Amino acid sequence: MSEARLRQKLVQAGYREVDVAKFDRAALLEYYAKVLVTETAYVPAKEEQEEGEEAGSDGEEEAEFAESDAGVQNTAGGEKSAEERRIAREERQWALEERKLEQQRMQLEQQRMQLEEQRLQREQQRELEEKRLEEQRLQREQQLDMQRMQLEQQYGEQRRQREFEERKWREDRAYQESTAVQIKTWGDALRNTITKMPSEGIDVVSWFVSIDKLFEQLNVPADLQAILIRPYLSDRAKLLMSKCDPTHSAKYESIKVFLLKELHLSPAVYLEKFNSLTQDRSETYSQFSTRLMSLFDYYVRVTQSRSKL
Repeated sequence: MSEARLRQKLVQAGYREVDVAKFDRAALLEYYAKVLVTETAYVPAKEEQEEGEEAGSDGEEEAEFAESDAGVQNTAGGEKSAEERRIAREERQWALEERKLEQQRMQLEQQRMQLEEQRLQREQQRELEEKRLEEQRLQREQQLDMQRMQLEQQYGEQRRQREFEERKWREDRAYQESTAVQIKTWGDALRNTITKMPSEGIDVVSWFVSIDKLFEQLNVPADLQAILIRPYLSDRAKLLMSKCDPTHSAKYESIKVFLLKELHLSPAVYLEKFNSLTQDRSETYSQFSTRLMSLFDYYVRVTQSRSKL
């Protein structure tokens, strides 16, 4: 139903035209509905039958149409023709349909608003979830970066520590392997084990035998033996060494051969010493047997060397 028609109906129902002109469509529908609800009048049986046949099975609408029809008749002040009643019924039907459509539209609008609100909530939740995941990703990256930096720092410290230890080990090894340190080390080790070289010629043989055994037991380096033996030589041996060829003083074996040769010990001297040798009170049987074996060994060596001549 048009707004002009609604205004006309409200004016017919008793509303002032000035007031009706100010109403918008929603207000017109509202006041017109009130008019339809409040109108009451008697409807003849024939008209009710016609209204029932045309309106259908909706009981509430038939009652509303009957009351409205009676109200229109009462407002007009007399009976109207069937055409006018039909037009009035159609107008009321249109008004009701418009009300239903308006209600449906409002329901749909409400549903749309609810759906829009749900969509906004889902969007907000999705944004919050994405933000949370992004924060977690950034935290994991920061943790990984910190762990990587810590590992690199630890690796660097371990590498520097290892390099420092290797360098120190090489320096210590070089220092320990230096000739001066080795001489001092072996000199300290032999200081309380080597006795002074005896002055008697035949005792020199036993002294060299004990030196040989000591060097072998301690595994003294061969290049240090000649230097280590010098402080323990007798004064006569030192004098002989100062006058000898430097090639005779470079090695321990050369020094031993040179000194024994310079002492002019013949096989007979070794044999006489072997036969007359007695055990000292301060030496053990093992030491005494070592002296005997050394005398016998040198006796054999000297005898063999002279037989080759």
